[in-house]
Amino acid sequence: MSDALIRYAAEAVSRHRDVAGLVEALGDDLPSRQGRPWKVMSRVLSANDANGASIAAASDARCWLPLFAAGDAEAVSLQSLLDAAERPRSTVSLNWAAIAYPMIIVGAAIFVVAVLSAMVVPMFASMFEDFGLQLPWATRAVIGVAQFMATIWGPLMLSFGLIAVGRWLVITRSPRGARAAEAFTRGLASLAAAGVPRDDAIELAAAAARVRPHTAVTPARRGPMTHAALEALSYEPQTARVLLSAIADCHQDRARGGLSATQWLIGPVAIGVVGLFVGFVVIALFMPLISLVSALS
Repeated sequence: MSDALIRYAAEAVSRHRDVAGLVEALGDDLPSRQGRPWKVMSRVLSANDANGASIAAASDARCWLPLFAAGDAEAVSLQSLLDAAERPRSTVSLNWAAIAYPMIIVGAAIFVVAVLSAMVVPMFASMFEDFGLQLPWATRAVIGVAQFMATIWGPLMLSFGLIAVGRWLVITRSPRGARAAEAFTRGLASLAAAGVPRDDAIELAAAAARVRPHTAVTPARRGPMTHAALEALSYEPQTARVLLSAIADCHQDRARGGLSATQWLIGPVAIGVVGLFVGFVVIALFMPLISLVSALS
């Protein structure tokens, strides 16, 4: 827990106890998981608990940013609280949008494989055994996989493996980094507009966006701290807010583009893999029959 976070959390409790009711109402309107940090913040504000505020802010600093950005005489606006509350919901929806379609494809693939393994492949295996055919390696592999898939553990292990691979692709290739950069830059914009010192603003925005402090300090091309954002902090507060908001909009556009690319990639790849597997199964099952027909003719 950083010193800046402890200091600003204690100041927020002493300055803005009057918004505890508004924060509690906002937490009640949100889904249970998303509203939990808001209810914790409301209880901490009502109890005037500085230590509890530090712990709550360290757990989820995003909802505390409007209080950090409000000065002594400045009231916390409802719009700033709503903006902080809506941002996690959009992140969750983007994650599900990226993986929902591939998960449907994976489920359909497992269903097809299970049906083939339970109903079709055993009939071919029995026929091959009756004729005493010498089976090629592909047919033997298909029969072995079908015997494995005919049990309950086969589909379960395959489904978990495919979902794990899909999730790994979403994590490594999805626009999560761009969304973190957007959240960091928007938090930085609100704090800079309030006149928060640069180092404190960077530290608080990094805690709210859940990015590592050293990545928030060192400028990088893809963020979260870019060279443009670092340069924007050198301007006067309102100008810095406008510049940082524009930079955050660029990160948002990059996140949307990355999401589209992720959906475009994973869906067709999953369909192609399913098609290749089914085609391989059909060819492997008919190879011994072709040999048998040739021998009989």
